[in-house]
Amino acid sequence: MKKDDIMVLNGDQLRELALEQQRKIERLYKAQVKLKRQVEAKEAVISHLQRNNTRQIVDAVRQLVPFNPGELRGS
Repeated sequence: MKKDDIMVLNGDQLRELALEQQRKIERLYKAQVKLKRQVEAKEAVISHLQRNNTRQIVDAVRQLVPFNPGELRGS
């Protein structure tokens, strides 16, 4: 049967087709929700790692170049 062919369905067939489509929609929705949760979890991990990495860089720079506010007041 080609895509453009017309299908004649009785009431039971139509209900079954509607239920099948509804099940497909529900599966797709559940998959979408699951993927959205995975993306949010990965974004949270990335954000945490970026903050942690920034903190480590700042700490390392402070160890290399000790900052003394008194040095900025004038020579």
